[in-house]
Order: sequence, then structure tokens, then C-alpha cells
Amino acid sequence: MTPRYSIIIPHYNDTRRLQRLLDSIPLHRDDIEVLVIDDRSPNQEPLLQLKSIYNTVIWLETEKNAGAGHARNIGLDHITGQFLLFADSDDEFTEDAFDIIDSEISDGIELYYFLAKGVHESNMEPSDRAVYFNYLCHEYIKNPTLENALELKGGHLVPWAKIYKTEVVKKLGVRHDTTMVANDMAFNMLSALQIERIKVIPKVIYKLYRRSKSLTTDLSKETFLTRLQVSVDISRRLKEAGIPYRRPASRYLLLSMNYGPKTFFNVLWTALASDLKLDFMKAFSIKKWCHHFHTRKQTKKELDKLN
Repeated sequence: MTPRYSIIIPHYNDTRRLQRLLDSIPLHRDDIEVLVIDDRSPNQEPLLQLKSIYNTVIWLETEKNAGAGHARNIGLDHITGQFLLFADSDDEFTEDAFDIIDSEISDGIELYYFLAKGVHESNMEPSDRAVYFNYLCHEYIKNPTLENALELKGGHLVPWAKIYKTEVVKKLGVRHDTTMVANDMAFNMLSALQIERIKVIPKVIYKLYRRSKSLTTDLSKETFLTRLQVSVDISRRLKEAGIPYRRPASRYLLLSMNYGPKTFFNVLWTALASDLKLDFMKAFSIKKWCHHFHTRKQTKKELDKLN
């Protein structure tokens, strides 16, 4: 039988957390297809043990270590399910996730958004990692205008807590980038902005962990500038595809203040010279700046606890 759900999981050298994720999926079900794509982990012995335990999982691997984006692309080439989910190997689904999914999914919708819960891995206290994405979902539910739909589609750039209709993804043919950071931004934005029939379900199906030594805790200037360049490239691709949406530059201008005036003016020049949307009212809004520095302070507190 054709699986109803395909779940793509990129993995690199962390079998303990991967096992936690696999244990959160009802693998006994015939209608769930799980694909784990290993990105050439250097320690293969624990992975071989997992393969023998989870023998219903489809195990694939990349030709070389090339990042999660490349691994997800390999997964896209092999899925056969009607609906597509992504999960990161260091997170997990909630206990009732698939009961919720079964009750909400129908063939008429092409993209579903759900809620996620962020926690600190060390003590299970709440983390802010999912707050912004949940906010976008709630805003759309409260007021499902075109503007809020665009904010949701253009801002919910993570692969988790959403479900795509597979035939739509294959028809669009969008792929993940192969940068080591922000490799899922283009796929999630370019796909969502070309999909018309969406639905937001205000129920939590995904638990993501904040932990030390992960890409999400890397606040270096180099990583920030890489994310900026990815956004510049995405805005160019949106324009070339005739999609009337541009990545806002205001967030990058705000974040650039953390790295000094030279970086700020560099980002401002990049925004002016690119297809990013530069809204000066938003970029220099006192309310936005206050919100930014408050959020930044809270995130820094979380990261300091990890170190």
C-alpha cells in the first residue's frame, strides 16, 4: 500500500538523539514511511546497531558530508507517501502527534502548519525556540488575511511542525540549499509562497530541544552574514519566479547592531543593493528595536545557561 505519510530525517553522528526521535514515531504503522539519511557520520558502529533495531526504517546516506539540506534532498528523491513531514534528528514528536495529525489531515489542503514546543534538553524547562513560529500561526488564525498569510509563509522557515502534500512538492520541484546553515530557508519559503491551500492547526505536535554546540546556538557574525546572503539569494529567486514577496531587511538591520557599526552599514548597503525589502518605517521602529533587544536578551540568557 502507498504510505500516507513520509518522514524525512537528516542525521549526523548522534544516534542517541536519533533513537529518541524514532521512538516518538509509531513505526509499527504500515501507513508511515520513515527515511533516515545519514550525512556520512564518522562513527558508523552505533548506526549499524540502530539499523538492526529499526528495520522498518529506510536507511540512506549521502555520497559525502554535505549538510542537512543535501540529505533532505536525497530523501525527497525517495519518498512515496501522500504527505510529507520533516524532523530534525535531535528533536522528537509529541506523544499524541500522530493522533492529532490523523484527525486533521485531508486531501483538500496542500500545506498544514502546526505548533511546536521548545524546551531545554538539560532540564526540560521552556525554551523560546518555537515562540516566533507559533506567533505567526496564531496571528493567521486570529486574522487570516492575505498579509498574515504572506507573513506566515515567508516567515515560517523551519522544516518541522508542518506537513506538505507530496504531489505539490514534487510538482514545484524546489530543493534545499547545500549551505551548512540556513539550508532549509529557500525550500520552505519558495514552496509555501507558491501553495494556495493552507491550514493552521493550533495544536502542538513537535518538541524541539535547545542544547549547546548546535547550529541554532551559533550567534557568530559569520553565521549571521551567511544567513543574510541566503536571504539575498532567496529574494532574487522570488523575483525571477514572479512571486510578489521579498524577504524583509529590517530583521537583519536589527541583528547587525549586535556586531558593531561596520557590520550595520555593510548590511544596510547589502539591503539597498539587493532585492530585499527595505521598509524604513519598520527598520527604524522604536517598538521593533525594543522588542528585538528584549528577545535578544532572553535568548542570550538561555544560551548562557548552556555554557
